[in-house]
Amino acid sequence: MAGVDLGRHRIRAVVADLGGEPLASSTVEIGPGAGPIERLQAARAVVEACCQRARLRYSQVWVVAAGARGVIHKGRVVAAGGMPNWTGLDLEHELRAVLDRPVLVGNDCNIATVGEHWRGAGTDTGSLVNVAAGQSIGAGIMIDGTLLTGFAGYASEIHHLPFLRWRGAAARLKADPSEEVDIKAVFDQARAGSTSAQERVEDYARVLAEGIATIIATVDPELVVIGGGLSASGATLLEPVRRHLTPLTARMPRLELSPLGADAVTLGAIRIALNHVDTLIDAAADRLDDFPKPLRRVIAAS
Repeated sequence: MAGVDLGRHRIRAVVADLGGEPLASSTVEIGPGAGPIERLQAARAVVEACCQRARLRYSQVWVVAAGARGVIHKGRVVAAGGMPNWTGLDLEHELRAVLDRPVLVGNDCNIATVGEHWRGAGTDTGSLVNVAAGQSIGAGIMIDGTLLTGFAGYASEIHHLPFLRWRGAAARLKADPSEEVDIKAVFDQARAGSTSAQERVEDYARVLAEGIATIIATVDPELVVIGGGLSASGATLLEPVRRHLTPLTARMPRLELSPLGADAVTLGAIRIALNHVDTLIDAAADRLDDFPKPLRRVIAAS
């Protein structure tokens, strides 16, 4: 199976065996102005590249699961900012047509949460919040091992609340409002002792903590994981977030950085694909006599 991260700036894929062990990965950069056709064709290209590196035939990929930006409900992108013509796209249908494989899709933060629970910071708990911190901020929630998506896919989409200031939070890291911001560089400067950068990081961490506190007060998780591109900033991000978050919570959960980095979405997608394959195998096992004898042995062994 394959897991795909349909990001705004890059498309990444991983292929794995039936035990969930990654066999190969591939990444391609893509412009933020790219349209759906270009993005989906890039997804096909990176999955094919993975197969070549793993010495697999493309036909051996049973299922592809993909995480993408935006609110995704029943396979359709309900709302998404920053990606042209993405809102309204029937992503599951269109991606299935391009990949010519069974496809499952979901919001990237939600799928990254599955990845954290499976192989990341949340392997020891079923109740966690996963926050992706970077140019944009998003979150996913898992309660008792079940991903919380809500009635129409909007669960944890708190960046839609303007008073929480998650939308556009990266702009708070700018020294000059007219400049583009390299958020990693700002955190590097803060770590190196720049007072100006430290003040901007402090402001970003305060905004991040206020949103996290809102989720904590609602779902009371055991663990909050900070992932996304800024998770590599380590204590430069974690410590000010912890400092601002503690007085805002009635009960402070564990707060940890993601160990998965850029792999959280693709690994979560692999887990979702595995779950789907397990469901298919269980269904086939219930009617084993309907299959030819050689295939019965394969299904029974699985």
